[in-house]
Amino acid sequence: MYISLCSICFVSCVSDRPWHGETSKIRISEKTNHLFAPDAGSESFSMDSILYTRLIENGTSDYCAMTAAFGMSDVTLERTLPNRCHAQFYKFQNCTASILEDTVIVSFSTQNLRRSVANNKIINVKVHNDIHHAEIIHWGEEYRTVTTFDGSQEVRKSPRSEIMNTKLNLNKRYYEIGDTIIGEIKITSFQQKGRRKTKVREYTKGKFRAIIGGYGIDCAQEKALATSWLRN
Repeated sequence: MYISLCSICFVSCVSDRPWHGETSKIRISEKTNHLFAPDAGSESFSMDSILYTRLIENGTSDYCAMTAAFGMSDVTLERTLPNRCHAQFYKFQNCTASILEDTVIVSFSTQNLRRSVANNKIINVKVHNDIHHAEIIHWGEEYRTVTTFDGSQEVRKSPRSEIMNTKLNLNKRYYEIGDTIIGEIKITSFQQKGRRKTKVREYTKGKFRAIIGGYGIDCAQEKALATSWLRN
């Protein structure tokens, strides 16, 4: 059974059904199973042990190091510029997941610390029962501090994309803390740019996996680490 396609508004009410105690599957592709799940007979999932070790050496908590080294994503956003002759590509290689009451939140980020903040982006996908809602946030964070003409500073919401439709396939229907979430996502969207509000079309797709943790734990990486990645 597939989660429905379309951009449906997120339902915030509390469900009577908990995330745990449900074993029904939502099928993902064989390719996703092969790349992001263990082979038959494996006792555990592989993770980037080099990244884990370096994060621990840099003072990262064991939980944050484990989720960073375990999470995998090949999600990519392609933007078609108005002249249709050029395109931009953004790779969301960072993937985390958390649970808040009966809502699972999967977050993807470019988090490229070597590039300007304007090039960093975030995708949040909120899953509640059979409904999911996606949002694409530019500038790498939900709010940004802006310096005005008179020198004062104010906090503003970062630009966001308009979501046209989404498709989300997951390995399970309900989750609890500590579960592994594996899935595939596709999003079509656009961002309005400039005074003329020119529409920049976007298409996002890819596979991912993450360990579901508690909501509100900050594992943001403050500096880049040169490491090898186990899977491309």
